[in-house]
Amino acid sequence: MKYSSKRNKRFPGIFLLLIILSLVIVFYQNRDIESGESNSVENIFSYITIPLQKMINTGENKLSLILSSFQKNKDLAEENNKLKDHVLLLQRENETLKGYREENNRLRDMLNFKAILPIETIAAQVIGREPNSWFQSITIDKGSIDGIKKNMIVIDNNGLIGRVMVVASRSSKVILILDNESAVPAIIRETRSSGILYGIGQKCEMKYIIPDKNIKTGYTVETSGLGRIYPKGIKIGHITNLYRSSDKLFQTAEITPSAQFNSLENVLILKDNKEIPEQEN
Repeated sequence: MKYSSKRNKRFPGIFLLLIILSLVIVFYQNRDIESGESNSVENIFSYITIPLQKMINTGENKLSLILSSFQKNKDLAEENNKLKDHVLLLQRENETLKGYREENNRLRDMLNFKAILPIETIAAQVIGREPNSWFQSITIDKGSIDGIKKNMIVIDNNGLIGRVMVVASRSSKVILILDNESAVPAIIRETRSSGILYGIGQKCEMKYIIPDKNIKTGYTVETSGLGRIYPKGIKIGHITNLYRSSDKLFQTAEITPSAQFNSLENVLILKDNKEIPEQEN
């Protein structure tokens, strides 16, 4: 308590001393203005205050630099994010244009192929696949109102796709040659050896071939024209493997189809079953 009372008594004295010192400084400053010369009191005061002012100014300058640097970094980060967004946008646009270009090339190839066919065709688009039978059937956007009938043959510019199984008014279901229930009379172009083609998932097997040592992998398989459904001369694919059947009486050939079933988008439906001219490999 005594210490507190002494401090309280001392404070008015210090405050009074500061007031007197300020008045003295103001007095001398006014006199210096009139005389044009500085005085010792002001010099002492300047000696004390100038370093402090320098420290304050230096601190302000450093703070200003820090704030300026922070703002620049913030602006650079925002600009960088904008550039990244712009790059992503350009990449998406490039992918879209690439897709359009590929689709345009496919359609051009299909139209060129359609133009050289001696058979009238109906162009259709693939609009569906059954999830539980991905390699067995597709749905196209043409039906009875477009002239589609059951057992019409479906192809693209690469080769045989399958045949129409179910026809609705505005759509049709096509069974693919990859289906194991699809039996296609086929022939090996180079040796004229015949057999029956069945689907085995993503590939096919040509069975009941009379053993012939001249048959080789890489040979082309096409429709033979036997039966009353598939016309002669439609390319199916190439032989990728050969082996004897379980009864050893026949050869079996593994066939890789020419048609790209994984990316099938557009097809042609043949309106009759005339013979197709030999297609290039």
